[in-house]
Amino acid sequence: MKLQRMMGAGILAITLTVGCGDSSEPEVVTIADLVGSWTATSMLFTSQANPSLMLDLINPFVGGHLSITIAADGSFQGTFRESSQAAEESVSGTIAIQGNTITITFVQGLDEDVSGTFTLVGDVLTVSGTFQEFDFTPTDGVDDPEPADLVLVLQRQ
Repeated sequence: MKLQRMMGAGILAITLTVGCGDSSEPEVVTIADLVGSWTATSMLFTSQANPSLMLDLINPFVGGHLSITIAADGSFQGTFRESSQAAEESVSGTIAIQGNTITITFVQGLDEDVSGTFTLVGDVLTVSGTFQEFDFTPTDGVDDPEPADLVLVLQRQ
């Protein structure tokens, strides 16, 4: 009787394993998965030289804003405001994906392109990359651009 239960449990386990398939395969994300309107909920820069020096442009105290609309061909357009004191400016460019790397190339707006790894979970796109010249002046009072890590979180609207 014990042997029959063990065999029954073994067959059930095998059936469930085969029925579920291999869920460890990474999901392939394409530009088509990104089509739509997105708004930044965080745009966090961290100094590479001094990791305690951070600035989130989207923080309500800073007042930054980034919204983009991505088209099926990988082009995008939108608006960016660095802070509540800055003027809103138009941004446009292209997005390319290769594996888990995304490259955001600006034709208009920001001076530096963004390239890094990304994840797409539901309607949240998170990009982790680097900026070669980011100015932490509002935080450190020194007008001296420096390399910074960037984590950009976008929410689909």
